[in-house]
Amino acid sequence: MEQTNQKQPIEVFPKNPILFRFCFILITLFIILINNNSFFFLLFLERILTPVLTDLLKFLASGFVKFDGNMPFRSGSGDTTLQWLLLLLISIVSIIGCIIWTLIDRKNKVYPRLYYWLTVLIRYYIAITMLMYGFVKVFSQQFPAPDLIRLTEPLYKFSPMGLAWTFYGASPAYNIFIGIAEMLGVLLLFRKTTTLGALIMLGVSINVMATNYFYDVPVKMVSTALVLFSLFLLAPNIKRFYMLLIKQEPVQLSRPPQPTFSKRWKRIAFISIKYLFIILTVASLIPRTHSTRKYIAQLQGKKSELYGAYYIPFKEHLNRKKINMPDHWHYLIFTNENSLTVRDESMDLIYYQLIPTKDSKEFRIVGKYNEPSLDLKYRLKEDGLILMETDSKDSTSIFLEKIDMENIDLKTRTFRWVQDYPYNR
Repeated sequence: MEQTNQKQPIEVFPKNPILFRFCFILITLFIILINNNSFFFLLFLERILTPVLTDLLKFLASGFVKFDGNMPFRSGSGDTTLQWLLLLLISIVSIIGCIIWTLIDRKNKVYPRLYYWLTVLIRYYIAITMLMYGFVKVFSQQFPAPDLIRLTEPLYKFSPMGLAWTFYGASPAYNIFIGIAEMLGVLLLFRKTTTLGALIMLGVSINVMATNYFYDVPVKMVSTALVLFSLFLLAPNIKRFYMLLIKQEPVQLSRPPQPTFSKRWKRIAFISIKYLFIILTVASLIPRTHSTRKYIAQLQGKKSELYGAYYIPFKEHLNRKKINMPDHWHYLIFTNENSLTVRDESMDLIYYQLIPTKDSKEFRIVGKYNEPSLDLKYRLKEDGLILMETDSKDSTSIFLEKIDMENIDLKTRTFRWVQDYPYNR
């Protein structure tokens, strides 16, 4: 039977029993219901509960919230209307549960064993969440390098989140750096490094939260929880940190609660389960990473022979009419062999299907709605692309100049120790 260590008293936080009961219920429900894919064994529960919670929340909030028929519970956003309503429901249930618990259990003022398990739950939630975040950054899956579409997009077209994603993705080294910083959350999986891990995660999660708040990234709820949970772990030592850092007096930090076991086999079983869980959690990230890479590769498709961004020089504008090229086309961007992306004069995107003809330098551009198809043949040059009508009897053509995306500052401007003047463009 597990027992708490009696030689070293556990400093339970918060000390007020009513506040502790509320925090225990609130945090436990939050981690179970807003799991953020951290605990793999809860994913099946999430699939079962999602439709139930969706119907329940819509029923309870139908009087003061106008619901869209396609309103998602979970999407690419972690701050959906239903997620915030779920947080409100969790808070209400926690208040009611706290009142009932207080009425039933008036004798106990401290709960060392519950506090221990609550800290374990918080530690593992932060650690696995940050490990997952760091993992995708190290392998450049959250912030991919800017593609041709991004690199030809004017700054005024960017959303705050799009700008942040492009900023982070422009530097693979910085991606790895912040990924490793987040992966240091693994320190929280071990009791002796809990305080160090919580301090590091507080700094890291504050940066994540600030990015989400000020660049309109819809993961504000979870990132705020990570900050508050890190503070919860550090709370027993807050006064000691003040004495050490402000008053500069020697202090001894309070250690995290530690379980003891009456029998050796129980301790071995407990440790074995712990490390098995860690191994399975880390192992579960590998297939996720592989499937994400595969999904991204499928979206990108096979790289086109014409890969690149091209623009129409001013002197070629008259020739565009002779091959029936639309007047509003400004940039032509070829990424894969089955699609063409065009930027018009307003720099808006227009998407076309590209149907290549086998064994020849020809393709058909298929537009949407009533826009006619365009059959062209092409010839590649080092500095651009020559386009001609497939059935044209004369030699009328148009030359598109290629933008050399390999020699732009974002790719060629690297780390320098010495700079006599700032290179700020």
